[in-house]
Formats: sequence, structure tokens, C-alpha cells
Amino acid sequence: MHILLLALALTSGSPDWNQPSVGRPWSMPLKAEGGTAPYQWEVTAGELPPGVHLVDLSTVILGSASIPGFFGAPAEAGQWFVRVQVTDAEGQIVEQWLDLTVSPLSLSRAYAVAPVGEALEWQAVVSEGAAPFEYRLAPQGFLPLGLVLTPEGILRGTVLVPGMYEVPIEVLDAGGNRLRTTLTVNAYGEETSLPAIGVRLSVQDCHVIAEFPPLPETITAELIGGGPGEGVDIVLTNLETGQQAVAHYEDQTLSLSSSCAASPSTLSLGIALGL
Repeated sequence: MHILLLALALTSGSPDWNQPSVGRPWSMPLKAEGGTAPYQWEVTAGELPPGVHLVDLSTVILGSASIPGFFGAPAEAGQWFVRVQVTDAEGQIVEQWLDLTVSPLSLSRAYAVAPVGEALEWQAVVSEGAAPFEYRLAPQGFLPLGLVLTPEGILRGTVLVPGMYEVPIEVLDAGGNRLRTTLTVNAYGEETSLPAIGVRLSVQDCHVIAEFPPLPETITAELIGGGPGEGVDIVLTNLETGQQAVAHYEDQTLSLSSSCAASPSTLSLGIALGL
């Protein structure tokens, strides 16, 4: 039995949240795992969106490493299927079909700068499409501790921990067009022993549920409150240093006591930072 040691993977993890838009520069790195370097890459079937090519990203993106990937500004909206083949130095070959869907929507504002400890109210802006627009956090997305995303695309609150946050979102327009992309939040401030951790809030059985990405062993995250008529405290603690960040989400608009179906993105905020 012949066992292939080479596996093709995408560095973006989920290309759904790096969706290309018409007329906007876009890139998606590719990588091979296993096998023996160097690798050779080619498109063997299907076609790429007009304006997109398979290239060495270091030749088109300043500061990029020498890695293969797709790059370009798509000329048309639509769905394209392309088969990518990678061959290693031993002649092993792996192929994978990729679905590249180009959205007619695009964001002209997708990068927010947030001073730690200061109130933020930042609006994502769609440059194409038909208003009104609706914004949703991705099902597996996390928001910086202290921020909420409203259905109107407003990031509101106060970021507590400095760091670079990638927030996957979905945007829908009045015509049913969809864009799955990522907002970048650059939170800057004094150095801290706390990691840049996000949180996802939801409502189940009239109680707020908080979910977090995997935490380091020395870091704990705790939800306090969240029952009907209660606000929510999220407490992030470094067990080694004792440093804490506490985000308080008020229940003024969530109204758990009367409506359990309210969106957690409508939570209003009060923030405290414990040092």
C-alpha cells in the first residue's frame, strides 16, 4: 500500500472569512504539509476568477515571504472552482479543488485602531451593494474583550487588552448579496501580562453564555451574572501575576427578563481594568 505523506492545506484556515471582492486587491497563501521540499505548484483544472493568478506572493506583496498563493483584484462577481496541484521533490502529488466565490460587496473600512482603556465607536463601511446592510459575527468568531458588534456594523465599547484582533464577520445587503470577511482591530496601550483574548456571547435558556478560544494554562476567564435581569461580568485573570481585566456588559438592552431572543450584540457596556 502506498501512503502519501503530502497534504495540501490553506494557511488562511477558513477561506470563507477571506472572501475576495470585485476590484479589491486580494491574496490567499497556500502551503503544503509533509512530503519533501521544494514543492511545485500549478492549477490543473477549472479556472481562477478573472484578475486573479497563482504567484509567488513575495513578488507582488511588499514584505511577504516567498510562498505560493492567489493574488489579484477580481474583475467579476461569481463562483469559480479551481483544482490546485502540488508536487514535492520525491514526485508525490496531491490535488485539491477550491471554491473561490467573489462577492460584489466590499468594505472600504475594515481596520480599526483602538486605544486600550478608551471608549470606541467605530463603523464598518460597505462601499458597494444596496443598503440597508446587516452585520453578523461569524459563528466561530470572537470579539475583543469589552467590545460588541451591532447589526449596523458598529464596534462599540472599550478594549481592555492590547493586541491585534482578527474578527470574522458576514455582511448582507438588501439585495441578498453576502460578503464574508475579517475586521482587524489594532488595540494599543501599555504592556500587560494578559493575552489578547476574545469572547463570544450568546443567550441560551434566558442566560448569557460566554465562549473563549483556548486559553494558556496560567490564564482563566470567568463569567459572572448573566441571568434574567442581570448584567454580565467577564473576568480575565493571569494566575501568575494576579493581573485582571474586567468587562461589564449591562442588561439595559438585552432585557433577559422579558425577551430571551434578544441579540447579545445589543449589550451596552461598562468597563473596568484591574491591575
